[in-house]
Amino acid sequence: MTSYIFGGTVFKTWPKLIKKLVKNGEMIRDKTRESIEEQFTLNLDNVMVDIRDPTYENLPIGYPYNKKYLEEYGKQFLNPINDKGFEYTYGERLLCWPSNSHRATINQIMEQVIEELTYNKISRRAIAITLDPLEDYAEVDIPCLQICDFKVNKELLTLVAYFRSQDIMAYPANVYGLNELLKFVGKETNLDCGKITTVSSSLHCYERDWKDILKVIYPIEKAMLEFGMLRRRKNVLLEKYGGVA
Repeated sequence: MTSYIFGGTVFKTWPKLIKKLVKNGEMIRDKTRESIEEQFTLNLDNVMVDIRDPTYENLPIGYPYNKKYLEEYGKQFLNPINDKGFEYTYGERLLCWPSNSHRATINQIMEQVIEELTYNKISRRAIAITLDPLEDYAEVDIPCLQICDFKVNKELLTLVAYFRSQDIMAYPANVYGLNELLKFVGKETNLDCGKITTVSSSLHCYERDWKDILKVIYPIEKAMLEFGMLRRRKNVLLEKYGGVA
C-alpha cells in the first residue's frame, strides 16, 4: 500500500509524516545492524511526499539539528569531493562518479541534467543516479538516495527524489540538500523552482530516535505513553527471538 502526503513547507509536512509512520508503521528487526538500538525500527514502505514549498522557514523548537548543520549538509550535494571520510557523499556520486576507479568520471548534474534541460525543457531524460552496481553491490553501505529526476512542470523546475531507504530523522536535512541542488539547476537553466517530491521505498525510525520523533507530534506526557507502547511492540518482536529487553 502506498501512502501519500501533500504538504506546504518541510516543517509543516514533517510532523504529518511522523504521525503516518507512528500510526501505520510496522515494527521490524534488522540483524545486520551491530547496535541493538539500530536493529529495531518502525518502518513504512512506499511513502510519497509532495513538498510544495521546499524553502526553509525558522527551525521549529525541538528539531535536533541547527541551521549550520543543515547548511553544511546542503553543501555536500554540490561538492564533488568526498573530503570528510564518508563511505560516499551525494555530491561525489552526482558530480564526480566513479571517483575511486580507473573508469572515466562524469558530472551528471552539469553534463546530463543541465545540458538536457537547456536544450529541451520538456525532456524526461534529466536524471542523475547515485548507485554504481560495479562498486556498490559488494559494499554494506550504499546510497540511500538513488535517483534525482528533474522535470519542468507548468514552467517550474521540479525534482522527484527516490530513496531506497530513508531515516525520518534525516528527512528535513535530505529535503534541504535536495533544494540546494534544485536551486543550482534552476539557476543554471534560468528556470524558477517548484516543488520537491520524495518517494521512500522504506521510511523508518530507529529505536534510538523514537522519543525524539514522538516529542515532535505530542505533548511530553503523551509522547512518553506512546514511547512505552513502541517499546512493548518491540518486546513482542523480541520474544520471537528468545529474549525481552
